[in-house]
Amino acid sequence: MMSDIDLEHWSQLAAKHRAPMNWRLFYARLLEGIDFKGKKVLDIGGGIGLAATYALAHGAERATLLEPEAAGSQNRQLIRARSIREELGLTDRLAIEPCTLQEFDCHGGNFDVAILEASINHLDEDAVVSLQESKSAREQYRAIIIKLGSLLRPGSTIVISDCARRNFFGDLGLRNPLVPSIDWQKHQQPKIWIRLFEECGFSTPTVRWGIHNTLGSLGRRLLGNAVAFYFISSYFILTMRYDGINPPEDSSLKRTNDSSPQGGNDGSSRHAG
Repeated sequence: MMSDIDLEHWSQLAAKHRAPMNWRLFYARLLEGIDFKGKKVLDIGGGIGLAATYALAHGAERATLLEPEAAGSQNRQLIRARSIREELGLTDRLAIEPCTLQEFDCHGGNFDVAILEASINHLDEDAVVSLQESKSAREQYRAIIIKLGSLLRPGSTIVISDCARRNFFGDLGLRNPLVPSIDWQKHQQPKIWIRLFEECGFSTPTVRWGIHNTLGSLGRRLLGNAVAFYFISSYFILTMRYDGINPPEDSSLKRTNDSSPQGGNDGSSRHAG
């Protein structure tokens, strides 16, 4: 399916409703290498729906945005998401569901791509803090991941982006001037997520570091690695494939704890700079 969405118009709406920035470059990096043509996309915790609408602009057949409504109040993210949907003429291709992944009620096996842009840690903010130490926390997240898998077709792609727990400023107990709002304890290293998702039927992990620099290919070569981003924002992009297999018994994640700044991958993952 070819899209008739004007990407320049999309970029203007993104800057208007989110922040002045080159969002085309941002999402080109985040979703690099994904063929959206004819696909059904699930955007989990996607805020105003930029990932979903970017996918539709690149040929996705349909997209569903999950963005929970705040209790007792209107979610401004949802208001903006609906405005963008209307301005882009996507009312028949973008469904907006004001709910969490756990609450989402949908017949399984429908989606080809799932995107969690800076939302993986918000799926259960209490459990994410103690994933390495607590079997109960791991079981809670494993149940969420299994629910996600039930919504995907075998062979589907999942894209997860977030800040890793290890950061130069955080390790020193200091506020990071580049991302001052980050509570590093509410994040985890890519290695932890890889282990959990592998236990739930996902495979073929690929980790990339960094996303929105303006130095082009030179910037990627110089900064697109775990060590460089340890001193910046610790931002990573994890891509995996859903194989649709039954998850194995619980295995402790404690052995995956890595004292190095990278702490990102084990031998099963591939690095992309």
